[in-house]
Amino acid sequence: NFRKEIQGQVQTFEQLVHHKDEIIVSLKRHLTIPRSLAVAALLDLLVQLARDLQQEFMPHFQDFFNILVRLLAENLQNAEILEQIFQTFACLFRFLWRYLIKDFTTVFSYFSELMLSSQKDYIKVFAAESCAYLLRKVKHQDELLNMLFGSLKTQPALVDGIGLLLFEMMKGVNNHFHSITEQVFPLILQKLGAWNPNMSNETGLPYNLVEKAVVVLMQECANHTTKEYAKPLWDIMLKTVDQVCTACMRNQQTNIAGSVDLIQHLCRLLRLMSEWMMFNGGSIVSDAELIADTLCTSLKSLCPAEQLDEQILYTISNLLQTCHDKLSVGKISCLISAVLNIQFQFSALKCFVKDVLSLPFFEKDVMPGLMARLNSLLTLDNGDKKEILSLVVEIVMQKVKPPFTGADVLLLKPYCHDTSKSRSLKENAFSTYITSVLACTLNQEKALSASDLSLLWGAVVCSPHF
Repeated sequence: NFRKEIQGQVQTFEQLVHHKDEIIVSLKRHLTIPRSLAVAALLDLLVQLARDLQQEFMPHFQDFFNILVRLLAENLQNAEILEQIFQTFACLFRFLWRYLIKDFTTVFSYFSELMLSSQKDYIKVFAAESCAYLLRKVKHQDELLNMLFGSLKTQPALVDGIGLLLFEMMKGVNNHFHSITEQVFPLILQKLGAWNPNMSNETGLPYNLVEKAVVVLMQECANHTTKEYAKPLWDIMLKTVDQVCTACMRNQQTNIAGSVDLIQHLCRLLRLMSEWMMFNGGSIVSDAELIADTLCTSLKSLCPAEQLDEQILYTISNLLQTCHDKLSVGKISCLISAVLNIQFQFSALKCFVKDVLSLPFFEKDVMPGLMARLNSLLTLDNGDKKEILSLVVEIVMQKVKPPFTGADVLLLKPYCHDTSKSRSLKENAFSTYITSVLACTLNQEKALSASDLSLLWGAVVCSPHF
């Protein structure tokens, strides 16, 4: 057995060094014996050998790494051995990190097969936990992230694994985050697009895949932390949003090439914010007012752009839905006012209105400004009048119980909304529009088409209220 083979070769450190090649050959052979009952003891010896030999162990690292991977595949149903194998990985990284980080790209190429989407979830988690210590030791974190995210170009199946790896790197104890988070998290957010503090040319990362990996990271962080300990990540996210927004504004004002890339970067950041805001009903939102301020600033400083319109309104509606009870009345009013005073595309505005339709401040803060905006749109030749009518019908149908009998009609009360803003216009365009729809369709001699009937029905629904 192994003990007999090495007996007399490991009594002193000098003997160990002198006979290291024979000991290593013997250890490799015994670790590859199928269904060996001595695996735990052999793994312990492997760790001790790496600890004692240090740099002299490195030429054999890849061979032992491959043996450990093979052992994993052979013991997928044995939780105890799996745990021992990953503990061995973790110990090897701890004892050899000084040598491993010199060529981390090569080490990651070995390890990456354990983090592919085809692997069992627990294998990916174990692998990420084992490798996280090594990642923290890498000095040049920016280069490290370029390498990790760059690997997604050729191995998209690493998306989940890299997300888990970054989470384990940032994870602390008791809901906290590791101190390296302040250094590495801003860099991670920079890898989502074209912006970086120096505005240097980035290596063309696969941004959509990077976003998917970062979403995995953020989901794991959300599950790990609480509102109190999430604040540092929120602060970094909001600061990065401000920085990218400022860069977008400068590009829009000067018509510099690259505005689209910056807007896409901002959209990815907003999607991450939404991911965190919606987690468990807003339970990890540490400062809703600060988020609202950031979004208000973004709204007022940026020119409308189709892709950005949808994302920024979606983010604001998520904030209002999950955190309206954490926002002051003034802050809600400021956000809504900013939204309704900007010339967003109607399709994006319509989605926003539907999202906030059931919120308690809708009548007071949304409806007056919305009707002013709709009246303004109806005066334009290119205004989509049918879509506007459809939106108002949806509002009325949700807010007012429809009458079913003549008695119900007598009891019908107009939908209560403040019309002061809409009446300040020279003409209440919406009221005029539904009146014209009623007149045209009712006076029409030929049979009404399905489209005509739909318009007529919408006008009838709205007429008691406007």
